[in-house]
Amino acid sequence: MSVGTVKKLLSFKEKQIQEKARDYKKLLVLCTVYTCYALIGSPIVKLIANPAVEGYYVIGYMVLTLYILYCTFDMLKNFTQSKFLLNFTFVMMFGGVVFGVLANSFFAVSHEGYLYEILLTLSLGSSVYGTGIMLYYMMKDIFSEKHEIVYSLFGAAVIYGVISISFACLFGIFQIYIPDGLGVADAVGVYNYINCVKLSFYVISGMDSPFPNAHELFVNTAAIESFFANLYIVLVVGKLLSK
Repeated sequence: MSVGTVKKLLSFKEKQIQEKARDYKKLLVLCTVYTCYALIGSPIVKLIANPAVEGYYVIGYMVLTLYILYCTFDMLKNFTQSKFLLNFTFVMMFGGVVFGVLANSFFAVSHEGYLYEILLTLSLGSSVYGTGIMLYYMMKDIFSEKHEIVYSLFGAAVIYGVISISFACLFGIFQIYIPDGLGVADAVGVYNYINCVKLSFYVISGMDSPFPNAHELFVNTAAIESFFANLYIVLVVGKLLSK
């Protein structure tokens, strides 16, 4: 291999690392905005009690979700060159958005029926797949490669947020088939999922569950999330101390 080729490869790898560093920072900001939008925005919208404001809130939530998916997929291209994986992930992620829009458009009033359940399951299932793929590659990047401390910290923070979002999607799937699984009867549509986001972030933050009457399946899954979140913190601390 010639010296010129080696320089090109090193230059490409350095450029790729810089792109991933920018993506980590962008995703960290987006995860923070997503969390605040869901946990702070939803109670404010409920207090306003205006159907128009609620409609804009839901549209904003969908736009934010779509943008996060786009940024996530864009980052995935820096982790793998497999066209099959990239194409399959693209179809899964953005197909999930289409299924979610269809479910909440045609069943905006009733929020029930087998077709509604199937569409929403496909939508949230694709999100679980997407976050799972990203967790695999990001953890591989952070824990098996040597990077600068700032790069590793931003990457570790993003992974922590994505863990919570992935479990929120899982709770969302449970909620489809156990509508009163969180013990909250007045949440329908997107607010059902926002309650799942709320549960997931409370759990990963070490706070008591805001849903004391939740179904056993939610409680046990929340315990698993808490276990993995604490295990992840131990791994991050060990990684940082080993530098």
